[in-house]
Amino acid sequence: MQWFVAYTGAQSEDLAAESLARIGEVFNPKILAKKIIKPLFPRYVLFAPSDLRAAYRARGVSRIIGYPGPPRTLNPDVVAELRTRCDAQGFYIDDHHVDAPSIKRGDFCKVTEGPFAGLQGLCRRTEQQRIILLLSLFGKSTEVSVVRQSVALV
Repeated sequence: MQWFVAYTGAQSEDLAAESLARIGEVFNPKILAKKIIKPLFPRYVLFAPSDLRAAYRARGVSRIIGYPGPPRTLNPDVVAELRTRCDAQGFYIDDHHVDAPSIKRGDFCKVTEGPFAGLQGLCRRTEQQRIILLLSLFGKSTEVSVVRQSVALV
């Protein structure tokens, strides 16, 4: 099964996921932040279609990552690892509750564990339990929210 990444319209992840689910498998993980349900990857939906051409016409999808060239596939191990970290409803489980390194905006960091292990990026902002990093993903710079304890200063 080949996985791809759809770039959606603003706040259209659920619409795109619903449309893409008609043509294959979809993974659209969520997080609960300050009592608000948010996508783990804002404006992105992971999918494994039976008909890739139909994905280009799916509602809510702006483009498939890789455009204008051929669509880029996503390593299925990344999707599998992400799924192990989500509950049955698709919410990301934050199970790290230990002291974290002192990281601040502008620091260059490396992800040490999880699906993004080994990737390096710039700290955009910090939250109580998470750090927002700017990583090179899906062919462009993307903000990713990771657990504080899975990040180290470089």
